[in-house]
Amino acid sequence: MKYKLRLVGIVLACSFTHGVLAKKDLPQSMSQQPNILWIVTDDQRADSIAAFNMATTGKSESALGYVASPNIDALAKGGVMFT
Repeated sequence: MKYKLRLVGIVLACSFTHGVLAKKDLPQSMSQQPNILWIVTDDQRADSIAAFNMATTGKSESALGYVASPNIDALAKGGVMFT
């Protein structure tokens, strides 16, 4: 029984040490968690966002006409958008 407890302790210590050393070797910007904002809506057409229209068609208007989405456009400009 003592052997099993000792083995579990060694495994836990090694895994903790590995995690600390792995974070220590990374640059400061990569060791932090990324900021991810995932916006999910229901019953919204993809072309109702001007930034999406610019990325896919090159113009801000959709097939339905003028689109105004300044807040989402600002978020898209400052980050990555998947089309």
